[in-house]
Amino acid sequence: MPNAVRVSVLAITAKTRVLVGRPVFGLVVLGEIMAFVYKITNTITNKCYIGWTGNTVEHRWAEHKISAFKNNDNRKFYNALRKYGPDSWLVETLIETTSKEEAKVKEIELIEHFDSYNKGYNATKGGDGNNGIIMSEESNLRRSKALKGKPKSEATIKKFKARTQTEETTAKISLAHQGMKKPWVKWSPEQIAKRAMTRRSLTKEQYDTIHNLRVTGMAIREIHQLTGISADLVKKWLKMPWEL
Repeated sequence: MPNAVRVSVLAITAKTRVLVGRPVFGLVVLGEIMAFVYKITNTITNKCYIGWTGNTVEHRWAEHKISAFKNNDNRKFYNALRKYGPDSWLVETLIETTSKEEAKVKEIELIEHFDSYNKGYNATKGGDGNNGIIMSEESNLRRSKALKGKPKSEATIKKFKARTQTEETTAKISLAHQGMKKPWVKWSPEQIAKRAMTRRSLTKEQYDTIHNLRVTGMAIREIHQLTGISADLVKKWLKMPWEL
């Protein structure tokens, strides 16, 4: 596979590194890096998808799988992901950069270079940063005008009030617990016994997966959706060491 040819057509600045073929998974130290441009290739059809992310590529790949398998997103990339399964794809980090704007530019160039808009899985020509959905300025203006002065329904008002009350309650609970010792700092015999029972339902591999996904910035709900492990169990194991 001619890796060098892939990026030889691109103008790369001093603050941009080309990383064709770099492994995606594992410990990622961002440092000053703010954005990545990545390529996801279907190993069966050889068609690809080019994208950029301000997070890690590992985290973005996890989000793509959630969109495909949990949210049933209907874009062609997600349709293909469902059709061929998540194990039929090669995920590569092509470029890392300190500029998100530059990442968008490189995304456009790479989509054109690989022709992934016409012959691959990209739904746009890139640079939109809106998950493949482009809203024209005209559309945005029409939507804004349509919403201006529109009376809110009683259901919407109730929903807003309920959310406000929840936020206030959460804040009060947080203040009430400030300065309290965390129960997992010291383990009582009862807690150890309870933890041993819980541990039987989780393997070391699952435990490591939960913590690795959390390090990438993934929310507990997203980890639950991706792994199938209950949100309560995810939350519990994020607070506990594997070994006492």
